[in-house]
Amino acid sequence: MISDSGIFGMGIQGNKRFLLEKKNFLFTLDPYKKKNVKFSKLSQIEKINYKNIFLCIPDKIKLKFINFFLNKNKNILVEKPLTLNELQIKNVQRICKKKKLKFYTAYNHRFEPNIIQLKKELKKNIGKVYSVKMFYGNGTAKLVKDSNWKDKNNGILEDLGSHLLDICHFLFPKNKRFEFHYLKRNKFENKFDDNVNLGISLNKIFFDLGMSYCSWKNTFEIDVYATNCSIHLRNLCKWGQSEIIVRRRIFPSGKPKEKIKNYKFGDPTWKREHNYFFNINYNEQQQIFKRDIWLNRIFNKIKKIR
Repeated sequence: MISDSGIFGMGIQGNKRFLLEKKNFLFTLDPYKKKNVKFSKLSQIEKINYKNIFLCIPDKIKLKFINFFLNKNKNILVEKPLTLNELQIKNVQRICKKKKLKFYTAYNHRFEPNIIQLKKELKKNIGKVYSVKMFYGNGTAKLVKDSNWKDKNNGILEDLGSHLLDICHFLFPKNKRFEFHYLKRNKFENKFDDNVNLGISLNKIFFDLGMSYCSWKNTFEIDVYATNCSIHLRNLCKWGQSEIIVRRRIFPSGKPKEKIKNYKFGDPTWKREHNYFFNINYNEQQQIFKRDIWLNRIFNKIKKIR
């Protein structure tokens, strides 16, 4: 429950989670920020009786504080991406199993109503999936450049790209084997990559994943092409009207039968994700660890071809 939880790190993500249910969090902690921050030192929360900690902190200190709070027997929600190596992830998994603790790496987009609906559509009679195209763009190039820690390492790949890869894993959970085709990188306004196209195959399904900090209008799109139909997702609910379009193929050719489902404006993902974390069972948690290891292997592959 939120009433048993605290937040460590009150940057953008920490404040989003806090403002959603600010009356119910036990505490907020950040040694550098002041807005909505109750405590500035770890020693100040030692006597508080809490069960869950939300780690909304920079990547470079995640391992340190994951270990710190596991040692305190706390359930952990950590913001994506989980920048640990495979051995470290498996060690966290082992500790959680031994201590019966919950651990979840947060990817809130998998709780988008339209993405959930897309997953349902994929289970219908769509035939063989040929290819999937995704694009995630926003205009945050300047904000990333001015950040003390975001414009580093894999740049946009670990930020927006990790969301796209997680959605691949969510929509096609059995397709774990991956093969690289291309990686096209640009540094238009940033020190590290701010515009990337990644081409991979998962069990012979081709994926083109595009991401950009230089998309001046927020854009999120998924296009699935299969034997019997194509499915098209447009926009995230938090940005305005979003929709799923299903186009049923007419054989041998012709204008497809089209079905459109619209979604209301609003962002239900954060609250749904909180509820998922609090209620996650053992089998679900093991799948999350497998997802984190899978993503780690892909990012390691990317590092080798850079």
